[in-house]
Amino acid sequence: MRMLLGLLLALTAVAAAGFPGSPLLLAAGTDVGTVAPARLLDTRSNGETIDGLFEGAGKVSGGSSTTVQITGRGGVPIDAVGVELNITAIQNEGRGFATLYPCTEERPTASTLNYTPGVNIATATTVALNDDGEVCVYTSTPAHYAL
Repeated sequence: MRMLLGLLLALTAVAAAGFPGSPLLLAAGTDVGTVAPARLLDTRSNGETIDGLFEGAGKVSGGSSTTVQITGRGGVPIDAVGVELNITAIQNEGRGFATLYPCTEERPTASTLNYTPGVNIATATTVALNDDGEVCVYTSTPAHYAL
Protein backbone atom coordinates (compact mmCIF):
# COMPACT_ATOMS: atom_id res chain seq x y z
CA MET A 1 0.00 0.00 0.00
CA ARG A 2 1.36 3.40 -0.93
CA MET A 3 1.46 5.87 1.91
CA LEU A 4 0.27 9.41 2.26
CA LEU A 5 3.06 11.29 3.91
CA GLY A 6 2.81 14.42 5.99
CA LEU A 7 5.90 16.42 5.11
CA LEU A 8 6.99 19.45 7.06
CA LEU A 9 9.46 21.59 5.17
CA ALA A 10 11.75 24.15 6.76
CA LEU A 11 11.59 27.81 5.89
CA THR A 12 15.32 28.22 6.46
CA ALA A 13 18.28 26.39 4.99
CA VAL A 14 19.89 26.48 8.44
CA ALA A 15 17.12 24.30 9.85
CA ALA A 16 17.35 21.91 6.90
CA ALA A 17 21.10 21.57 7.23
CA GLY A 18 20.72 20.09 10.70
CA PHE A 19 18.76 17.05 9.54
CA PRO A 20 20.63 15.31 6.70
CA GLY A 21 19.53 11.73 6.05
CA SER A 22 16.69 11.99 8.54
CA PRO A 23 14.61 8.83 9.02
CA LEU A 24 10.90 8.56 8.31
CA LEU A 25 8.88 8.48 11.51
CA LEU A 26 5.84 6.28 10.93
CA ALA A 27 3.60 4.94 13.67
CA ALA A 28 2.71 1.25 13.45
CA GLY A 29 -0.51 0.60 11.54
CA THR A 30 -0.67 4.02 9.88
CA ASP A 31 -0.10 5.31 6.38
CA VAL A 32 0.85 8.83 7.48
CA GLY A 33 4.31 9.76 8.70
CA THR A 34 6.58 12.73 9.25
CA VAL A 35 10.11 13.60 8.25
CA ALA A 36 12.54 16.18 9.59
CA PRO A 37 12.25 19.65 8.01
CA ALA A 38 13.97 19.95 4.63
CA ARG A 39 13.91 22.50 1.83
CA LEU A 40 13.27 20.90 -1.56
CA LEU A 41 13.11 24.03 -3.76
CA ASP A 42 14.64 27.48 -3.45
CA THR A 43 14.89 29.53 -6.64
CA ARG A 44 16.86 32.43 -5.14
CA SER A 45 20.48 32.75 -6.33
CA ASN A 46 21.72 32.00 -2.80
CA GLY A 47 19.02 29.40 -2.16
CA GLU A 48 19.97 26.02 -0.72
CA THR A 49 18.10 22.73 -0.65
CA ILE A 50 18.75 19.59 1.36
CA ASP A 51 20.52 17.86 -1.54
CA GLY A 52 21.67 20.70 -3.80
CA LEU A 53 18.92 20.03 -6.35
CA PHE A 54 16.28 22.57 -7.43
CA GLU A 55 18.18 25.58 -6.10
CA GLY A 56 19.29 28.93 -7.51
CA ALA A 57 17.43 28.72 -10.84
CA GLY A 58 16.02 32.25 -10.60
CA LYS A 59 12.47 33.54 -10.50
CA VAL A 60 9.77 31.35 -11.97
CA SER A 61 8.36 33.14 -15.03
CA GLY A 62 4.78 34.33 -14.83
CA GLY A 63 2.30 31.99 -16.48
CA SER A 64 4.57 28.97 -16.15
CA SER A 65 5.06 25.89 -13.98
CA THR A 66 8.17 24.41 -12.41
CA THR A 67 8.36 20.66 -11.74
CA VAL A 68 9.94 19.59 -8.44
CA GLN A 69 10.92 16.02 -7.51
CA ILE A 70 9.61 15.30 -4.00
CA THR A 71 9.95 11.54 -3.43
CA GLY A 72 13.37 10.15 -2.67
CA ARG A 73 14.56 13.48 -1.23
CA GLY A 74 14.72 14.70 2.37
CA GLY A 75 13.49 11.40 3.76
CA VAL A 76 10.32 11.29 1.62
CA PRO A 77 9.66 7.64 0.68
CA ILE A 78 9.77 6.79 -3.00
CA ASP A 79 6.20 5.41 -2.80
CA ALA A 80 4.60 8.49 -1.20
CA VAL A 81 1.44 9.62 -3.01
CA GLY A 82 0.91 12.96 -1.27
CA VAL A 83 2.67 15.45 0.98
CA GLU A 84 2.03 18.42 3.25
CA LEU A 85 4.15 21.30 1.96
CA ASN A 86 4.94 24.87 2.95
CA ILE A 87 5.19 27.16 -0.07
CA THR A 88 6.68 30.65 0.18
CA ALA A 89 6.44 33.31 -2.54
CA ILE A 90 9.43 35.65 -2.36
CA GLN A 91 10.12 38.96 -4.16
CA ASN A 92 7.08 38.62 -6.40
CA GLU A 93 6.70 41.16 -9.19
CA GLY A 94 3.02 41.95 -8.82
CA ARG A 95 -0.33 40.82 -7.52
CA GLY A 96 -0.72 37.15 -8.26
CA PHE A 97 -1.03 33.57 -7.09
CA ALA A 98 0.69 30.20 -6.99
CA THR A 99 -0.87 26.77 -7.39
CA LEU A 100 0.71 23.51 -6.24
CA TYR A 101 -0.58 20.48 -8.12
CA PRO A 102 0.52 16.96 -9.10
CA CYS A 103 1.77 17.99 -12.59
CA THR A 104 -1.45 16.88 -14.24
CA GLU A 105 -2.15 17.76 -17.85
CA GLU A 106 -4.69 20.37 -16.76
CA ARG A 107 -3.75 22.70 -13.91
CA PRO A 108 -6.42 23.20 -11.23
CA THR A 109 -8.21 26.56 -11.27
CA ALA A 110 -7.88 27.08 -7.50
CA SER A 111 -4.86 28.89 -6.08
CA THR A 112 -2.75 27.62 -3.19
CA LEU A 113 -1.27 31.01 -2.28
CA ASN A 114 -2.28 34.57 -3.16
CA TYR A 115 0.17 37.47 -2.88
CA THR A 116 0.51 41.20 -3.34
CA PRO A 117 3.53 43.19 -4.59
CA GLY A 118 6.46 43.43 -2.20
CA VAL A 119 5.10 40.96 0.38
CA ASN A 120 6.83 37.63 1.01
CA ILE A 121 4.15 35.19 2.13
CA ALA A 122 3.85 31.50 2.96
CA THR A 123 1.14 28.91 3.47
CA ALA A 124 0.86 25.17 4.07
CA THR A 125 -1.13 22.81 1.90
CA THR A 126 -1.65 19.13 1.16
CA VAL A 127 -0.95 18.10 -2.41
CA ALA A 128 -1.03 14.82 -4.31
CA LEU A 129 2.07 13.72 -6.21
CA ASN A 130 2.12 12.47 -9.79
CA ASP A 131 3.24 8.90 -10.59
CA ASP A 132 6.87 10.09 -10.69
CA GLY A 133 6.66 11.63 -7.20
CA GLU A 134 6.66 15.20 -8.46
CA VAL A 135 4.69 18.35 -7.75
CA CYS A 136 4.35 21.39 -10.00
CA VAL A 137 4.46 25.03 -8.89
CA TYR A 138 2.46 27.34 -11.18
CA THR A 139 2.89 31.09 -10.81
CA SER A 140 0.78 33.82 -12.38
CA THR A 141 3.49 36.50 -12.04
CA PRO A 142 7.29 36.20 -11.71
CA ALA A 143 8.42 35.24 -8.20
CA HIS A 144 10.99 33.22 -6.29
CA TYR A 145 9.67 30.16 -4.48
CA ALA A 146 10.77 28.01 -1.58
CA LEU A 147 9.24 24.61 -0.69
